[in-house]
Amino acid sequence: MYSSRLLTANSTFPVIILPNDELYDLLAQRWSPNEEGKPQVIFQPVREADVGLAISYAVANDLDVAVANGGHSFLAASSTVGGVQIDMRRMRMAYVNNERFGADGILTIEGGAIVSDVAGACEKRGTYITLPSHKEIGYVGFTLGGGGGWGLGHQGLSIDLLLEARIALASGQVVTASENENPGLFWAVKGAGYNFGVVTGMKFKVKGLTTRVFSGCIVYPQTSYEDVFLAMEKYVAQQQEEDMVSFVLTPFLPGVPAPEALVAIPYYHGDDEQEARRRFKVFLDVPHIEAKVGLMWSHQTADLFPEALWPRTNRLSNGTVCTRLSPDIWLPVIDDLRKWWEVDPSRRAGTQFFLGLYNWRKTLTGGEPSSAWPPSRDPPDDAGNVGGSWRDFAVYIG
Repeated sequence: MYSSRLLTANSTFPVIILPNDELYDLLAQRWSPNEEGKPQVIFQPVREADVGLAISYAVANDLDVAVANGGHSFLAASSTVGGVQIDMRRMRMAYVNNERFGADGILTIEGGAIVSDVAGACEKRGTYITLPSHKEIGYVGFTLGGGGGWGLGHQGLSIDLLLEARIALASGQVVTASENENPGLFWAVKGAGYNFGVVTGMKFKVKGLTTRVFSGCIVYPQTSYEDVFLAMEKYVAQQQEEDMVSFVLTPFLPGVPAPEALVAIPYYHGDDEQEARRRFKVFLDVPHIEAKVGLMWSHQTADLFPEALWPRTNRLSNGTVCTRLSPDIWLPVIDDLRKWWEVDPSRRAGTQFFLGLYNWRKTLTGGEPSSAWPPSRDPPDDAGNVGGSWRDFAVYIG
């Protein structure tokens, strides 16, 4: 291996980056700076055998291991203090094998592939897989965390679409985990988390998709918040598997003349714009600042919004699931957030309220759960009925 000072960014050799090397600060950077660690050494592998070598070094020296890709983990899972950071960003291959354009197929990715790599590979072959809303998120990390995003109700969680994973173990050996090979390890990574090895690659089943989908954003002023939450209650009563909506409360949005805004991000897995507008009519009817919605190709759903909507700030995340959406519950939460950032204006950037009206029914098959991730088990609603009424909620504190 070589020092970063000796190699260019497109090197075909694995790289070791030490604290005095020029790339160190850049590669140690994270989306949330308060979760940045100071690793003793950063390894950048270019093939899976290099990952095994990095792990062997860490084990031999009794060092912590962290795996970095997009650097979006609010849990600091991609950072280490004094340990070994395995930076996967030189391993970004992604491709789809299918019989013809638009047919179902198999997506193969390396461990460093980000969402834009995955979306682009699927688009080239007329296929689709569940996507998050930011193109720079690492897709392996997204999947190991469950993988809930656009198209969840239609495709299910990305972890449930996983067919095979290549995993570097503590011994340095790289093995295949699937239903037929190392099935115990396969089940472990299908929802139990990041702790069983370093994933060097994955294979997923993907569905054909040759049409556009409906998405975009609707921006609401503060005076419309109550009506938006009332609309949410109406929406979830008739929500179907092909559609979902996410909401982000942000105190800063470029081009919007307001001190804060609530942004609705609708998604309909279909190319009938009239039908999409019917499904989201309850939100389009609420007074709004602007509505930029329409048909687009699926890969564009991961690249819709300015960096300001997902700012790189000191963020702490607290997330949960909920079953009730009434304004008397959520407006006081927003008031508390507003009071908190008004104490110190520097807190505004990055302090956000997120509420995802996902549709979990695709993950509730009624038989054996397809992963160990909790929503693939049957969650009760407020009345104790099984039916997938959970809603995803998180607050990001800047």
